[in-house]
Amino acid sequence: MAETGMAVVNYLDLLETRAGQLLAQGPPGPSYARSVAAATEMIADRLAGEDPAAAELASIGAFFAPEPIPPELFTGAASVLPGELAARATDPLAWHQTLAHLAHQSLARIDHRGLQLHKLTQAILRDRLTPAQAAITRKRTEAILAASNPGDPPNPATWPCWARLMPHVLAADLTATDNPDLRELACDAC
Repeated sequence: MAETGMAVVNYLDLLETRAGQLLAQGPPGPSYARSVAAATEMIADRLAGEDPAAAELASIGAFFAPEPIPPELFTGAASVLPGELAARATDPLAWHQTLAHLAHQSLARIDHRGLQLHKLTQAILRDRLTPAQAAITRKRTEAILAASNPGDPPNPATWPCWARLMPHVLAADLTATDNPDLRELACDAC
């Protein structure tokens, strides 16, 4: 920002919409041979070659909030996941191996709360998708969220599920969705 005179608000806007390009332009850090964006893209490319299902999971995770994504969002919505990833989501051993592979590549952190991607990693992963791929992935994310509706919002027993789901509902582009189930989820959340 100091070198270009760019306003903070403009930088933040570019970081949100074109993170990969923006971060790739920056000089490497003192102990890094590549920029953050280049390193993340290299890791994502390697993951796509080694384990396409895990790479698909990383792309889908990039459209959620940067808070932990509960595993039941994926395993409970396996029918809306693509091919091999859907098969893995229905097999607990294969699912945990997929999560481990994603974590091993340092694209995500996995713990008892679920899968978590850093917001810069998410932005870089979203930025590397073509517009068509991004639209498909966003639709999958919407379908996963819609399938995860805990229902019965007035019932205190559902509130812990709602609490884990809400950051991801708020991160969805609710104004642009044409998914009626996601709209119903948003109404229930209100």
